[in-house]
Amino acid sequence: AAAGLSKKELIGKKISVQMAELLEKRKSIPTDTLAGLRMQGIKDCDRMIVALTPINSMGDILGGVMLLADTPGVGDRLTEKLCEAGAMFLGKQLED
Repeated sequence: AAAGLSKKELIGKKISVQMAELLEKRKSIPTDTLAGLRMQGIKDCDRMIVALTPINSMGDILGGVMLLADTPGVGDRLTEKLCEAGAMFLGKQLED
C-alpha cells in the first residue's frame, strides 16, 4: 500500500533487497543511520528512505512503514517517531 502524492508511482512495485534485509532485523532504523546510506526503498524509484520501521503483528513481520524523500538525510527524530507510530497502529489493526 502507498499514500501521498506519489502513490501512483509506487503501487505495484517491489521493495528493494536492502530494505527487505533491514526489515528482517525487526527494529526501527535510526534516521541518522539511513542518512549515511543512499538506499532506494522501492525498485526503479528515485526516492530515498528517510525512516523505516517494520510492522510487527503477533511476532511476525508483515511489512514496513517507510517515509521516502527526494534527498537522503532529511529525516529527524520526529520523522522516526511518526514512522514507529504508524507501524504500531498497523500492527495492532492486523492482529484483530
